[in-house]
Amino acid sequence: MMSPRVLAPYVLRYLAAAQRRGRPVTLQNLIDDLQVRRVDLRAALSAMAQQGLLDVLTLRLSLEGFAIGTALRSRKLPAIPRQAPAREETSGETVLPSDPTPLRSGRIVAA
Repeated sequence: MMSPRVLAPYVLRYLAAAQRRGRPVTLQNLIDDLQVRRVDLRAALSAMAQQGLLDVLTLRLSLEGFAIGTALRSRKLPAIPRQAPAREETSGETVLPSDPTPLRSGRIVAA
């Protein structure tokens, strides 16, 4: 599973650009355009909503989320890291990979 901390800058920048243009965004738009798994995106959106950065029901950024997303506009972000398949088979046992960077109690977006 991809960490919400990894996805947050991409989602904030995407939503800020959409809000500037007055364009509504759906969950499927985000999945298609960012090319991430639905479960990873939903986890990131939930974490950002808990931080007060967006309204998850309308996918609209708060003022703070919009400011961060706009600040990320001029930053060069690396390509979104692609994850291996969710399940790996090893000698008959199913192993679920764990996330090496769990969400901590601090902010999910590094400045």
